[in-house]
This record gives sequence, C-alpha cells and structure tokens, in this order.
Amino acid sequence: MTSPEALDVLILIALTEEAETFHDLPFHKLKEAPRLGIFQYHSFEYEDANGTSRRGALVSVGEIGLRIRDAALRFSEKFSPKLVLNVGISGRIKDARVGDVVVPTHINVIDYRAAAQDDEKNGYEILPGGKPAPVSISAGYVVNSVPFKKKNKLPSIDNFAKRMGYTLTPNERRKLKEWEGVKDLAKTPTVVSGPFAVSNLLIKSARFKEHVLKNADRNYVAADMESGLIADGLLTLTPAPPFYAVRAISDPATTQKPEYDAIGNGLIRRWAMSNALDTVKLLIAEPSLFGDERKLSGVSGVPEDYSPEYPGQRILGAPSTSDFDDRFSNMRITVSKRDHGETVLPIRFSKLLSEILEKPRAGSFLVQGRGGGGKTALLRALQLSVNDAHEAPKTVFLDARKIIKEAGSADAVSVLRRRVDRDAPGLIDTKDNVIVFLDGLIGTDSERPIIEALSQLLARNEPTLVIAFGIDHYELQADSNDYPPTPYLHNRKHDRTVDLKAISVNDDALATAVIGGIVRTSGTSTSESPEAIIAALRTLGFLYLNHFVVSIYLHNAGKMAFEGKNSSAFVIQSMQNLYGDLYGRFTSRQFNLLCVAALRSYCRILVKSAGSPELATAHDRYESDFALFPRIVQTRTDRQGCRLYPR
Repeated sequence: MTSPEALDVLILIALTEEAETFHDLPFHKLKEAPRLGIFQYHSFEYEDANGTSRRGALVSVGEIGLRIRDAALRFSEKFSPKLVLNVGISGRIKDARVGDVVVPTHINVIDYRAAAQDDEKNGYEILPGGKPAPVSISAGYVVNSVPFKKKNKLPSIDNFAKRMGYTLTPNERRKLKEWEGVKDLAKTPTVVSGPFAVSNLLIKSARFKEHVLKNADRNYVAADMESGLIADGLLTLTPAPPFYAVRAISDPATTQKPEYDAIGNGLIRRWAMSNALDTVKLLIAEPSLFGDERKLSGVSGVPEDYSPEYPGQRILGAPSTSDFDDRFSNMRITVSKRDHGETVLPIRFSKLLSEILEKPRAGSFLVQGRGGGGKTALLRALQLSVNDAHEAPKTVFLDARKIIKEAGSADAVSVLRRRVDRDAPGLIDTKDNVIVFLDGLIGTDSERPIIEALSQLLARNEPTLVIAFGIDHYELQADSNDYPPTPYLHNRKHDRTVDLKAISVNDDALATAVIGGIVRTSGTSTSESPEAIIAALRTLGFLYLNHFVVSIYLHNAGKMAFEGKNSSAFVIQSMQNLYGDLYGRFTSRQFNLLCVAALRSYCRILVKSAGSPELATAHDRYESDFALFPRIVQTRTDRQGCRLYPR
C-alpha cells in the first residue's frame, strides 16, 4: 500500500504476540508494506457483507505505552481511516470471564488528574481521576445487536484445542473444569460490554481493582493501557475518525495467571485472542460502519431498543431457566374461582415461557407492574430463552417510547420496518413465526398507532405479542391529563396477564430468591449474600425492594459518594451518577433543573408556564432518559424539584 489512499479500517496492536494471532489464524491475507516512519505494517483487502471491496492496515508497535498513540495519529493523518480499531489483551475486572471478549460502552482515562495522598496508616493511597474518551456508537450498536450475537459463535476452549490439534491432558481438563465451576473461565465465550478503565499503569493488584476501581465505577469490566491513549489522541484530528476497541480476557489477573499460561503452553491466551480476532473479522464486514446503508448483513445500524445499562435491566452470562425463576419469583397471576372470587397465585418464569412457546402465532401476553418491578428485564429474559429454544420462532424487541419519539417525524411503519429488519432480517413478507416483545407501554392513546402499524407490517406473520405495561406511569399521566380510568390495554384480550409485584423487605423468603436471581443473572461482582443485601436495604430505610432498588444498591454500594446515605439520598445520588454517565461532566445546576423538569411534568399548572432554554434542555433529557423510571425516583426528584422551583 504505497499510495496515500484512504483506508476503511486501521487496526492497532501493542504487542507482537497479540499481532501474531492475525498471522497464525484465519484472517484476511496480510501483505507486508513499506514502513511509515518507524512503524512496520501490513495491508489487507477484503469484501464486506454487501460484496464491497474494503482496504485495511494492521499495525503492531511492539510495546505497551505511548507509542501506539503516535502510530494512531501518524496512520490516521496519512490514510484517513473510516474506523480505527484497537485489538489486544485486557485485564479482567468483573463480569467477563477468561475467554470472553470485552468491548467498551465508554472509556475513562483514570490516571488523568489522579492523585497520591497519605492514608491513616503511615502509607499512601492513589485516588483515580478521570477523563472520558469517546468510542464509536455505530460499532457498539453492531456488536451488541441480536443478529451479530447470533452470528458471532465463539468456540469453547475444548473446541479451540481440537482445532489447533492439541490434546488436553487429564490434569489440564480437571483444572479447566474447576475454573469453569467458579466462573473464572468461560464455558461458552461471549462479548461483554461495559466501561473500560485505562491508564499507563499495568494493573496487577487485586486490591487496587477492588478498593479503587470498583469504588470509582462498579461497572468497569476491563482495564488496559492502549485504548484510551488512542481514543484521546485521535481527538486532536479534524475530523477525528471513529474509534472502537475489541479486547480479549486471557487470564483472571490474579496469582493464578501462571497456571492459566501453563495450559497447552499458552493455549488459553491464543484462544482468547482468537475470539477477539473472530469478533473483529465479523465486525469489519458490517457495511454500515463505512457509510453503506444497504446492510445485507442483517445488522441495520439501528440501535437496539433494549438498554442493558439502565438499573435492573442487565442480563449477562448464560443464565439458566431456574435462575430466571428466582429472579422473577415476584410474578403473580389473578385467577377467578367459582364462589370464591379472585385469587392471586404465583407463576414461574418457566411456566410463562412454555405458554409463549406454545402459541407462536396470534398470541397476546400482558406483563404489567409498577416501575422498577422488572418488566423490561423479564421481556429480555423471555426473548433470550425463546432464542435458545429448539426450532425457535424469530424474535423482535421494541421500545414503544423510542418508536413514538422517532415516528413523530416519520412514518410509523417505516420506523418499525427498520427495527424488525435489525432483529429478524428477512422476516417481513414471509409467513415465519415471530414473537414481538413490546416494551415501554404506559396505556395512552399515542401508542395505538404503533400497535396498528406493527399488525399491518407483520400481517402475514400473525405475530404473538408480549407487552410490558407500566401501571404507575399510566396513573401519573391520567392524573395530569384527564385520561379514562381504564387503559386501552385492559380492554384487549390476552392469553395471559401477569403482574410483577414489589416485595416487602420483611418478606425474607421472596426477597432472598429475587436478589439471588438478580445476582446470578446480572453479572454483578458482589460478594455479599442476599441476606446481607436485604439487611443493608433495611438499614438504608427502603420499605420495599424490586429490580431497580436491588440494582442501584449493587451498582453503588461501597462507593465513597454513597456512604452515610438514607434511601432518598441514595436514589438521588444514583440518578446523579446516571446523569453523568449519559451526558458527561455536569454541574449541580444541570441536575437540579432535571428535578424541576420532573416536577413540571406532573403538575399541569407548571407545564403551562414558560421555561428557560436551560429548562427546555432539562425537560428533553428528563423525557428521554428519566421519565419512565419507577415512582421511587419520581417522588425523590419531584421533592428535590419542589425545593428548587423558583417562586
């Protein structure tokens, strides 16, 4: 590649042993190219999923540290890549297991303005700083989309060993089984998304991870030394090329690392890098990353409607049906009995799943409850379980709020078509069975055109609908807008209606089951038992718990900003943290205006009053990202808004 023609993709790797994977395992043919300054690189050509020819370059700088930033700038200035990728090994922090691939939702450069200060034991401690480094939203949409996940089948360590012609010894098999049992080694590798902690430190200390990183952000999934350097460096270019990272977890980052490296003389490390390479190869085949909107690959570029980063909605790993039975053991049905009126009975997740699978056409199932009860997570768990079923129907996950917002300036059918194509490519105009999981309904008339358009679009499929309905959100809207007492959803015929109930903190048996299920299926790294979590929630002053309450506790307990909080302050602090995750650094005034916007949304007199441009922005952010949070959030933000509202 001697001419300065634009590249489609630039792949940057720090270590030679990481780059060897691209030479030793199936990838696109690499051709040695002349040096660019001090940097040796290889060019490659390939076709994307639409058959369009693409050009790429693979650069290995041969060391950890600042040199990879220099390479990113030098090659980006020379070749103007449409996508810059960093590929390599990352240190494990939580959620991901050895063999998994990690990708960033965002990157935080933790040694920016970090500080060392004296502690109370005649020693010192390091306080991490922080500087956000952006990652490609489009690449994140692709990697986390349902079609991509279905295609990206990563091999187990056993299958990889067979592929490499290596026979595991009995002792090696015993160790692998043991590590799988304690969830340190991935039995079925997958791609795990989450925040990256990046610094110039080579982080080997388990105590540093536990007491520093997790106190700063309990959701960090991995640490590395390169991705933040590249992302931050690219910001000096105009325009800055999109950046993304695909990194492998090759060891548990504990004293057991030598044992992992000894298996097959580095077999596990090669397996982890092979999984990263497979993910990269599938990712760069996606046309939408390069501005091609034809997208024959089954990934539409439309972001997933499911939002796993919101409290209570995270599902990670490969949970069993029994795990979901526990997580959703607050699910109830109302049964009418002759001469005995109505009786409320429990129903298990596995029972509801079997009923849905038995009616893959023209069915209707209503999941209702108050905010934070687990409706969205239940729909996602059902979708994942349906996808794993034998001869499974196709599935689509839709968020009614997002569709309504987008359809305000577009045709509802076209908005839905893009989403259906995203989740179930090739479905439209066939008679294939499909189950549509429709989340975010609050029972207002603005939703009816969406359901009608969906029925029109999938008329030949006769879809089964699984609908999530927020009862309390309808009640709040009804109070403000004179809506009828009965929402239209209750006038529809349903094959089954289930309610997700709040749980008293004094109901030990039910609370223990739900918390245990959430811990096992959400990828949390907590070492606390369900009983200890219940006790902590009582101490904070929570009178009841649900998916939301448990999740904000798991996410924030132990962080310095949450010490000494009661339940109200704990919720407000959680929302402040989420606000920062969504919008970056912010002032207290910006969050306070969000609380004022929350108050105005439920007071008709205030809604009619004029607001400042700042308040208009706060209102948009509230409606977009906070309005459907549970009542425990609305009452706390409303209370804060009352204190702040100008009189």
